[in-house]
Amino acid sequence: MSEGASDPVPDPPASAGPGTPAARWLLRFVRQADGSHDQRALSLAGPPDRARALSELAASRLGGRPFDPDREELTGPPDLPDGEVPPDPWLDSETPGGLWSLALTVVGTLLCMLVCLAVGGLVQALDTPWRWLGLVPAAGAAVAGGALIAATPPRRPWPLSLLGSAVVGAVLVYVGHQLLAVTDGTGGTIVLRAVIMPLFVLLALAVGYGVYWALVPSWFSRHANWLVPALLAPLLLLLPWFGRLLYTVYLTMGFGIPVESVPLTTYSMMYAALKPMAVAAGCALFFVGVAGWARHLHWGRIPGESSPTFLLPLSALQYIVTALLFGVLSAGYAWGDAVDAVRAGRTPPGYYGLGGTLMCVEPKDPDIPVYNGPLVTDRPVVTFGASGERVWLWAPSRQGSGSDQGRAMSVRLEDVTLTRPAAAEDRACRDGR
Repeated sequence: MSEGASDPVPDPPASAGPGTPAARWLLRFVRQADGSHDQRALSLAGPPDRARALSELAASRLGGRPFDPDREELTGPPDLPDGEVPPDPWLDSETPGGLWSLALTVVGTLLCMLVCLAVGGLVQALDTPWRWLGLVPAAGAAVAGGALIAATPPRRPWPLSLLGSAVVGAVLVYVGHQLLAVTDGTGGTIVLRAVIMPLFVLLALAVGYGVYWALVPSWFSRHANWLVPALLAPLLLLLPWFGRLLYTVYLTMGFGIPVESVPLTTYSMMYAALKPMAVAAGCALFFVGVAGWARHLHWGRIPGESSPTFLLPLSALQYIVTALLFGVLSAGYAWGDAVDAVRAGRTPPGYYGLGGTLMCVEPKDPDIPVYNGPLVTDRPVVTFGASGERVWLWAPSRQGSGSDQGRAMSVRLEDVTLTRPAAAEDRACRDGR
């Protein structure tokens, strides 16, 4: 195909080419989403078919312009001889009918899986003998799944397909039963999540499509082959540093315990940094997606320009600020929850792999050295472990509030005996009774 320039024209109607209008629309949407519309070549699976190739070229915009048979020439292998049977194109994703069949197969499989999961949750939630009637739609889903398996090339025997579908359906029913058994939420909470989750999925799809329009074609897409690896390399150094910063806020600024005195691994620091960095990335991608939709719909766009040059630096700055704020604030909230739990005599919740333990302290000698003493022995104190010869302990003040929440102490491990309280709800140790 030649590559002479021409003015962009609107897409051809959805009914152009073979296939139903819905199948044609789905094929063009997939080609828009994966970037095929911006390429100079069109790949068609299956045997050579000149008529089909001409139809697909007429229905596609390669590089932003239509195919002109008067100015451009189509070359390729000859068509199959008359009488030769081509392979089954039922799930050929390069044809409208094949892609439509593939999409319906995927949707049908997902619906059957969701029905089986819902039946398992229904059996767990309801306390009536009528709940077993929910196995009827699960059996129907298994039959439908078996039909899909039997019809998908290479076609398998119907009894074998039904048996495999029934086994998978039974496993999904059991998984749904167990998931609802371990879920603390009520039925209303589960229904609310079921309503909200599709909205979040649609929002994520809209943002992802907007990000695609913001970056393709752009300076970023042209240099992504070297820019993305260059950006990923410092990530392995940034994650542990940011995680150590969050642990410093939680331990040193909150409890007054040095980070070096607590056993922490590099993987736990990376784990602590992942959530705030993921939230910041989501916020940055949201604004990039808005810019992409604005570019796609020509909102204030100057003709001939791509995405503004300041978009990436501004998104990077927003990403850094959001990650720092969210990480520091979440560490502060986690510290407050831990203080409240210790004050109530409960084990504090963990913080990304770092777990505190309530202990009663008994000195082996009345005159042991205590940093920031005196040593609290009448009530449980919390410790996050030891990473050397000394152990740091934190005791809540009896009626402290605000900045006077408690006090950190340090003693040598060989000078004290640490034991767990007799009961989890005990707020006093043996010396204080």
